[in-house]
Amino acid sequence: MAIPKYNELYDPFLTAISDGKIHTAKEVASTVANILQLSPEDLAEQLPSQRQTTFANRLNCFEIIIIICLFVILVILFE
Repeated sequence: MAIPKYNELYDPFLTAISDGKIHTAKEVASTVANILQLSPEDLAEQLPSQRQTTFANRLNCFEIIIIICLFVILVILFE
């Protein structure tokens, strides 16, 4: 399977954190990779810069998007 696009990470990411417990980024990444059934080759795929894997990059960007969304929701709720 190819590394999913950002918008395809919603369901696996939310599934990975749905138990309500605190998870490390590594735990979430591992769970998401297992849910998506990514192979070691998929996980080793590098960005063109060769500084980060494609999976780590997309998951990190997705996590930032989620944090920003939660911040916006909190600002709206406590205005």
